[in-house]
Order: sequence, then C-alpha cells, then structure tokens
Amino acid sequence: GVFAVGVTKEFGRNYCSVSSSLAATCKANGICFRKWLEDVLPRLTTTPAGQMIDSLIPGARQSSQ
Repeated sequence: GVFAVGVTKEFGRNYCSVSSSLAATCKANGICFRKWLEDVLPRLTTTPAGQMIDSLIPGARQSSQ
C-alpha cells in the first residue's frame, strides 16, 4: 500500500529529474532530445558498460543529431 505508492512517487521524481537534465543538456548542445533518445535507447543493451557513459551522453555523438 503506502510503501509502494511512496516508492512509485520517488521513482517518478527521479525519472523527471534525470530526463529534464538530459533534455537541457541536449538543448545546450543544439541536439534534438527526441532524436537523441531514438539513437540512444536501442544502443543501451548493446553498448559495453565501460563505454556506456562516454558514448551515450548528449553531445558525445554529434553525428546522431
């Protein structure tokens, strides 16, 4: 009951914070947020963990705009 609702609200807040931050980073780098997501989401499962952060952050792959 109450615990599940609290966890869901906390997850929602965190998700909104992260997505807002990524959207702002895209905007600051002149990148379309939607196009960046379309590029990055399919690569999440195939990118090795050691390369993940560097290759998936907005602006790392300017050719994907």
